Parts: sequence; C-alpha cells; structure tokens
Amino acid sequence: MALVNLSHSLLKENRFSQSTTLGLVLLGTLLLSLASQLSLPLQPVPLTFQSTTVLLLAALLGLRLGLASVLSYLGLGSLGLPVFANFSGGAAILLHSSAGYLWGFIPAVLTTGYLLEKSAKNSSIRILLAVIAGTVVLFACGLAWLSQSLGLYLAFHFGLAPFLLSESIKMICLTLFIRFAIKRTA
Repeated sequence: MALVNLSHSLLKENRFSQSTTLGLVLLGTLLLSLASQLSLPLQPVPLTFQSTTVLLLAALLGLRLGLASVLSYLGLGSLGLPVFANFSGGAAILLHSSAGYLWGFIPAVLTTGYLLEKSAKNSSIRILLAVIAGTVVLFACGLAWLSQSLGLYLAFHFGLAPFLLSESIKMICLTLFIRFAIKRTA
C-alpha cells in the first residue's frame, strides 16, 4: 500500500524529483519481475501475473512511469537478466512464439494508463473498462504473434482459451484493488 499512497500523492501533486521517478520505475520493474515468477508453465504461453501487474503499474504509476517500468523490464530481460517467466532472460525470448505477449505489455500499459488518466472520475466501471481494454490489446498482440508460428486456430486454443477464466478473475480483482487504492488515497 505504500507504493499506492506514494504514487498517487505524487501524481496528484505532479511533483517528481528525479530520484523519486527513478525509484518508482525501479519498484515497478521489480514488481513486474517478481510477478513473472508466479507462473504455471503452460506451453507455449505460461500463465503468470505479468499481465495483471502491467495493468496495475498503468493504474498506480500512470502512463509515463508505467511505460518506463515495462520498458525497463523488457530491456533488462533482453540483456539476459532472468526477469522473464521461470527465471529466463535473453534477447531470444523476445523472438519466441509467445513473445507477442511481452511486446503487448507496451500498448497495454499505454491503453490502460491513457484511459485512466483521461477519465475525470475513475468509477469501478471506468476502471474495469480500462483494464479490459488493456487486456484485450495485450492478448491481441500475443495472439497475432503466436498465430505466425501456430496458425490462428491453435493460437486461440493455446494462447487465449486457457486464460479466459483466470484473466476474468484477475481483471475483476484488479479493478476492486485499484478502486480501493484510489478511494484510500483520495
């Protein structure tokens, strides 16, 4: 909750020191790295908490710092640090058949962050719609990339169907958490 309180107070005041900005980005990158390790190794796409964390970063840190956290995470992973699912790393992961989900983090954080920042009133419905939009964008990127190696039918079978229930539950829980965090810091 400390991250929630700190980031929301800074976002409301729009005062960021360079060290605070760097700290928030590093914390966001660390959270995403840890969420990647909460994984069920399904093939070809593991079930992780990455997607939820990306959307959480967009909501709590905003579009700019959420994006910086995602880009830092992808950069560290591409350099070989074991931040990706199952403690993997390296540039080859970003070319793997499931890499579209990782690349999808970028438009997902942009979409969710933009929708939440542009909304004057972040009601539960608006938050849920922003989370759904980010999730749809992320999975569209993942499926588009995965279908290049598996074909569209198998991409849907392995890249979407196993995640429908878990993503729906995660989206609802994330919406409730964000709403609670926003109310608490308002």
